[in-house]
Amino acid sequence: MPNYFSGTNCRASGSAQLGSGVEHAELYLIGNGVATLVASFVSDDEQLPMSISLAAMFDSSHYSPGTTLSVKLSVKCANIAQPYVLTAGSVPVKNRLIVYEYPDPNIAPVGTIIAGHMANKNYTVYGTGNSLFWSAQTYLGDLSGATASVCSTHGNVPFHWSGTNDNIYPTSNPYNYLAYRTSQIGSTSAPNGLPPFNSGQPPLNFLHLLGCLCGQNPIFLLGATYPGDWAYPNSVIQDQCYLGYRPLISTEQADEHAEFIWSRLAAGKNMSQIVVDIDDAIDNYPYLFLCWETYQDYENHNEQYMVADDWKVYGDPCMRMKGVWCPWSPPINDWKRQI
Repeated sequence: MPNYFSGTNCRASGSAQLGSGVEHAELYLIGNGVATLVASFVSDDEQLPMSISLAAMFDSSHYSPGTTLSVKLSVKCANIAQPYVLTAGSVPVKNRLIVYEYPDPNIAPVGTIIAGHMANKNYTVYGTGNSLFWSAQTYLGDLSGATASVCSTHGNVPFHWSGTNDNIYPTSNPYNYLAYRTSQIGSTSAPNGLPPFNSGQPPLNFLHLLGCLCGQNPIFLLGATYPGDWAYPNSVIQDQCYLGYRPLISTEQADEHAEFIWSRLAAGKNMSQIVVDIDDAIDNYPYLFLCWETYQDYENHNEQYMVADDWKVYGDPCMRMKGVWCPWSPPINDWKRQI
C-alpha cells in the first residue's frame, strides 16, 4: 500500500489467485465507513480465469484531508459458496493548497478569491494574505505536505521574490525549490521507492507562479515537481504541471488572473481545457490582460495586451485539481475510473 493518497491520479488495486475459476470480482474503496465500488470483473467465458487483478484510479480529494482509506477485494469462485474477501490498508488522504502573496498594496489580492473557489473541495487551504512579510525559508518549508502552491509576487528570470525580498530559485542558490523538495519528499529508493511510496511528503501537483517573467522557461518545473516520476508505469510528469507568465504582467490584474484560472480548476477542468479557454477569451476580447515586454516598456507606459502564448504551461497539461486524472482531454466527469 502507498504511504498516502494525494492528488487526482491515485491508484487502488487488488489481485488474487485462489485455485478455482473466478466468476466475478469487485474492488471497493472504503472511506468514512462507506464502501464504493471502483472496479469489477464478470467472466463471460466458459474457461474461467484462475487469477484476477483489478485496479482503479481516483481523485483523493473526493475525501476530506486526514480521511484514512482502505481497499477491499471480493472474489467469487466457481464451486465455492462464499466469496473470498481481502481488506488492506489504512492510508491517509493528504491534499493541501498554500497561497503566498507578496506584501505590496499594488498587487491585487488573490487569496480570498482562490480560497473561495476551493471551499468545500476537500483541500486544506492556507493563505498569508498580502500584508505578511514571509521569508524564503517559510515559504519553501511550507511546501512540505502541499499538493498545490500559488505564489503571487514579483518575478524575474530565473527567480521570484519572497515576502522579504529574498530571491527564490528553481534549482540552485541558497533558496531553491529543488533542495527543499528533495528533503521533504524523503527517500525515493528501496525499500521505500518513488511516490506515493516515498518516505516523506507527497509531491507538488501544481505550482502557479503569478508573477512577471517566471514562465520564460520550464526550469521551475524541475525544482517544484521533484522527483518528477511515480512508482507506477508510464507516469513521468503525470498530473504535475507549472503555470507561469512570459511577459511582465499587470500586478493590478493579479486577482483577475487568479479568478480565471482557479474558477476553472475548482470546477474540474484540466490545464489543457483552461488553455483553450484562454485562447477563446483572447479571441473574443483581445484587450483582456495588460502586459509589457520589457521594464523599459513599463517605465515608458508602453503597455500591450497578452496573447494566448503568454500563459506558459509546463509539464502535464492534463493536470487537474478536481475529478479523476485522465491522459486525454476533455477528461471524464467523475472522481474514479477503472484502469
